[in-house]
Amino acid sequence: MQEQVPLALSRFYAAISDLGSSAPEAHKFRDKTVALISSSSAISSRNARYILLSSIRLLSRLCGQITVHLPEAALEAKSECEALSELEGVEFFYESSSFCDYRKYDAVLCVENFDSEVNHEGTITFVGSYRWLAQISSKPIRLPQEDCDFNPIAAYGAACIAVADVFKELLQVKATRASKLDDLCFSFYSLSAGLDGGASLKGTRASRMLLIGAGAIGSAVAYILREMPLYGLLDIVDYQKYGIENLATTIYLNRHDIGKSKSAVAANYASNHLIAVGHEAKLEDWLRTNQSPLPIVLAALDNIPARHFAQQSIWPDILIDGATGSFLSQVIIHRWSATDPCLLCLFEEPVKSSDADQVAAVATGLSVTRATQRHSNVTVDDVNAAPVAQREWLKQRIGKEICSVIQEGIASSISSESQPSTFAPAAPFVAGLSACMMVASLYRYLEAQAPEFNRFQFDALIGPAAGQHYKEVPKPGCVCQTRRTNIEAFRNNQF
Repeated sequence: MQEQVPLALSRFYAAISDLGSSAPEAHKFRDKTVALISSSSAISSRNARYILLSSIRLLSRLCGQITVHLPEAALEAKSECEALSELEGVEFFYESSSFCDYRKYDAVLCVENFDSEVNHEGTITFVGSYRWLAQISSKPIRLPQEDCDFNPIAAYGAACIAVADVFKELLQVKATRASKLDDLCFSFYSLSAGLDGGASLKGTRASRMLLIGAGAIGSAVAYILREMPLYGLLDIVDYQKYGIENLATTIYLNRHDIGKSKSAVAANYASNHLIAVGHEAKLEDWLRTNQSPLPIVLAALDNIPARHFAQQSIWPDILIDGATGSFLSQVIIHRWSATDPCLLCLFEEPVKSSDADQVAAVATGLSVTRATQRHSNVTVDDVNAAPVAQREWLKQRIGKEICSVIQEGIASSISSESQPSTFAPAAPFVAGLSACMMVASLYRYLEAQAPEFNRFQFDALIGPAAGQHYKEVPKPGCVCQTRRTNIEAFRNNQF
């Protein structure tokens, strides 16, 4: 892994670092080359075009060199593809040749079928979608092409799964960690493997909805909602502005949006069928001014206190929470009328050795244990063990006493007006999969087809077929149970 990490890739590199020795090519993945190909018949499908463009958006955040091979007839798609070369440092090419030796690429992603002559030596990942079904295979995929069966949830989910497979190829992730996918058919309706594509989407009117957070997950939710046949009002609340570090994890972001309000950019993107309004404010401040009931809440938050506050401040009819780890994708559904555990039941604050030690560790990149050893000196081992984005800063302080390094780190974090030097691990395809499950859960709720489970999670590298469904119950001592009568009164007053 490189010592100096570009700020735009800091969160993604942090996720990669968690793979450790399972990804022997991690140190040079940005130098790898990827080919993205499709055919005339496939590109005429709205699902395939959405997968193609979404794959370019995702790959441009991972790869240093992308070559798109499309047929001569796909000139309109060419202009769309070229417009998506957004991440600085990415070499983007377009070729319309009918034949190419794909062995010269480190990975090849093919959208659905490919009718012209293809050299199949080496690994090609084929991807397609139909209605609620996402399909990924090492062999060509042929799916129905009816545009009336366009489903952005399954199409974007298919792109995310396929790009995750390409990611494994680029980093040469060991099979003991996650093997390449083959013949995966996954329904984003039932969140299970199978061949049932389900019914076509139909126009649905939603009551007022609130999206909290427009970061990696929230932006992907907005990206999908733009194409969903949902009608109504969507409020988006986020007090932050987009920074360079968001480029690699925010699906629609480009450098022109840096410094702009996250909520405003997300609302502008989501506005299509929905009327989306962005609010650059902290949730607690916005709630003081909001006079309307909030029956549907989509939570795209990255910490436990924020989840607890959202739950306790609103108690909506349904709260759908999306969460990610380095490669974990998860959705949680809390329905007030059902016996679902709330976010206070499911997310407990971890036990910390000391708040002061934790703050010191976050500010410096040292481990909590080393942060307690105030009179020891910073070593090379400390640097190697630090989060990738903080290694260079810590390396410059090798030999200094830890207590002085902590003082410097905390002072810097307090005085800086920018984001902290370390960011939670995140990969765009992981956040995208969580967003797909959130929007799918929203649609099912609006259609009165709620699932029996209230939590689903899976490792994005292993694939959703190995995911786990959970039907959990509330904790008896949680406020959602002990103060249920008071909460009911609060809800009656609000709604």
